[in-house]
Parts: sequence; structure tokens; C-alpha cells
Amino acid sequence: MEFYRKYQVKLQQLEASCADREKELAKVMEDYALVAQLCKDQVFCIKKYQETSKNIEEEVETRLLEREVSKVLSMNSARKEHNSQNTKDKSLQKKGIWLCKRIFQVLFFITLFFITLLGYLFFHISFINPDLLIDILPKILNRSTLWRLRSFLSASLTLRTEDLLPH
Repeated sequence: MEFYRKYQVKLQQLEASCADREKELAKVMEDYALVAQLCKDQVFCIKKYQETSKNIEEEVETRLLEREVSKVLSMNSARKEHNSQNTKDKSLQKKGIWLCKRIFQVLFFITLFFITLLGYLFFHISFINPDLLIDILPKILNRSTLWRLRSFLSASLTLRTEDLLPH
């Protein structure tokens, strides 16, 4: 009897295990059915997306064609307007050329004026008052700047006659 009870206990355990596996199998089957449904939904969404993208592409092409047609139609009216604007453009070009010439003339005469002033300044420094810079620089520069200028220029302004004198 004991033998019979052992097998009966094992049989109950196997039945319980089988019932658990059947539950797991049912759960897996439900998950499979859910995944299959999700795949079908995704395929449906992809088809709808493709249809929508084709419709959008067709609309874009239609709009581009409409624009091109309107451009061609507007070209005829633009030619007519272009002829009338051509005379306006020529008058604007003449005014622009006249303005450029005038600006060039003004800049040319300003340049000549400053060159003339520099010539008079050079003439004044050379012949009338050669010490003009020596008189003006201390009034313009402060002492430290004047001292640095003097030390910088002293080498080139000092007359060295030691090598020229006989020994």
C-alpha cells in the first residue's frame, strides 16, 4: 500500500505540474495571439502610412506643377511689365552712374585738398619754420612719451664724428 500511496502522491504532483504547464501554455498562447494582433495592427498602420505618404507626394507634385504653370502664365505678363520697367531701369541706371561719378569727383577733390595741405605743411617745415615740430611736440605730448621718443630717435639724430677725426 505504501507503494500505491507513493505513486498516488507522485501522480498528484504530476497532475499539478501538468495543470501549471497548461496554465503557462494558455498564457503563452494568449501572449502569442496578442503579439499576432499587434503585428496585424502594425502592418495596417504601415499600409496607411504608405498610402498617406503617396497622397502627400502627389499633392506636392500637383502644387509644384501648379506653380510652374502659374510661372509660365506670369512670364507673359512679366514680359509686358518688363518692357515698361525697362525704361524705368534705364533711368535708374543713369541716375546711379551719375551718383557714382559725383561721389568719385568729391573723393578725388578731397584727396587733392589733403595732398595740397600736406605739401604746404612740408614747405612750411622745410623753409619757413624748420623747428615747428620741436616747438609743438612738447605742447602735445607728455614728458614720458617725449622722453621715449627722444631716446628712440637719439641714435639716428646724433652726429658721430669720432671715426672721421684724425688720431
